[in-house]
Order: sequence, then C-alpha cells, then structure tokens
Amino acid sequence: WSPTTTATLNSSTSSRFPSLALSSFTHPSQLSIETLLAIPSFAIYFFLFRSYAIRRPRILNDSFFTLYLLSAALSMVYFFTNLIFLRIPGVGLFCDPIMHSSLSQPTYLLSLPYFALYYLPYAMIISNIAISINRMRSVLFIVDFAQMWVILTPLSVVLIFLLPLPLSWHLLISPAVFLDVANGIGMNYVRVIDYPKNSLISLIFYLSSASIVTLSTLITALRMTQMVKRHKKSEISLLIVVVLQSFGTLLMAAHSLYMYHTFSPFLYQKRFIIVDYQCFCPAWTLLLASPNVRKELRRSLLNKKNAVKSSFGKGLS
Repeated sequence: WSPTTTATLNSSTSSRFPSLALSSFTHPSQLSIETLLAIPSFAIYFFLFRSYAIRRPRILNDSFFTLYLLSAALSMVYFFTNLIFLRIPGVGLFCDPIMHSSLSQPTYLLSLPYFALYYLPYAMIISNIAISINRMRSVLFIVDFAQMWVILTPLSVVLIFLLPLPLSWHLLISPAVFLDVANGIGMNYVRVIDYPKNSLISLIFYLSSASIVTLSTLITALRMTQMVKRHKKSEISLLIVVVLQSFGTLLMAAHSLYMYHTFSPFLYQKRFIIVDYQCFCPAWTLLLASPNVRKELRRSLLNKKNAVKSSFGKGLS
C-alpha cells in the first residue's frame, strides 16, 4: 500500500480483528442501566469539581486530586462520546435511520468523534499512570514530594493531553463511516495515510501502560508496609483508589491482547463493561475510601463555608 493508492476502508485487515471503536447491538434496558449508573457517579464528580473551583478546600488542591479530577473530567467526556456515537446507534430503533443516511458513507463529519473514541481512553490511561507515579513518589520522596510536584503536576497535565496525539492524530484526517457489524452497526474509518492499525497501536499502548501502573502500584504498596503508622494511615485510602484504577488499565490490556489474537463475539459485545468500570469506579472508590472526601462532599451539598482540611499529611498528598 502506498499513499497514492486509492483510500480503502480499514476493517483492521479482516472482520476477525474489528476496530476497537466499533459498536455492536445495544439493548434499550442495558442503555438505561448504564445511564442510571452514570448519573450518581457523575454527581460525585460534579460536587468535587464544585468544591475544587469554588470552595478550594486544602484536601482537593493537592497534586493527587488535581490529577484525579482531570481524569474524572476525561471519564465524563469519554462516557458521553461513547454513549452518543457507539451505544445509542447500536439500539435497534436507530440502526435503520442511520444506515439510510449520509453517515453510512465515509464522511469527515464523523472524523472528530471517531478520533475522540481513541484519544480520550488513551488520555485517561495516561492520567492513571500519572496518578500511580504520584502515589509512588509520595512514599519514596516524602520530604521533597510537595516541592517536586509543584513542577510535575502541570507537566503531567500537559503530557496527558499531548501523548495520545501521536497514537491517534491520523484519525482526524481520515473520514469515518457507520457500517453493519454483528447484530447492529458500528464505526470504521478510511485509511488515507499508511499508519499502523488501531488495534495494534492500542494493544502496545495498553500493555505498556498496564506494566507501568502495576510496577508503580506494587512499589507503593511495598513501601507503605515499611512506613510508620501515621504515614501509612494517611496514604491508604488514596492507594485503594490507585489500585482499582490500575485494575481498569489491566482489564483493557487483557481485553486488547485476547481480542487481537482470538476474536470473541461475547467479549466484544461486553467491552462496554470495562468502559463503565473505568468511568464510574474511581468516583465510588474515593467516596467510600476517604472519610475526608465524604465530609467535603457533605459540606459542599450543604453549602457550608468551612472546608475540610487535608489530613493526608504535609507534603504527602
């Protein structure tokens, strides 16, 4: 294949390796359950954002929470993009109108959402890496941690937005299309440049990311076993959040690896469960694991002026 050849529809070589962004049939009841799960989860994020922006309590202005809230924002945008362009079109009621519209032909109108369906999860995973490294450094460099992350926090934010671009920029200049996929409709794109398959890029990215978050989380946990009680207590709730976020990265890596080598219709249709886990789990984990976050949310709901002070320790969170 050369750049001068007529562009062809990229089906990831064959239907055996469908694009990770393709949709499948979505039952209306399943869509309702997912939406009901999203409402309270995003309500937690909303009130945390509100506290962060208006009340600015000490507890939400640490480097961890800055990265956490950025990850939460990416999760919300990704969920709604996934909902609008993958799940709702998969409902039988919408399949026929879409397939009889201009969207069933390659169009640049779908390029941006198709790009977002890859860019956003990459950015979410990179934010998970940043959070994992943040926790690891908090137990390895206790004295210099706060000063160190004055620089590393804005740098991490920039990298979270920039690093996914080399993996997905080509989708911005590639027309996308809705097409027939098993039991429903999905999305694919037209290759206009010679670039690695999305499935291969995603596989390498998720495997590499899973290795990094696993290693950093293990180092954090092992180091905490050697810390004095007051430090260990101050970090345990945040470690739980990191562990469960890391598990979501591991799920994506395992799913990508299995699907790349052996296509499973069942796992393909259930992959949205992993998306829901990544988007919703951090909200509930932080709420259940951190008493101070619960107190701050309660004060935010009641519009109290006195904010919760951080008890994670000076320079630790």
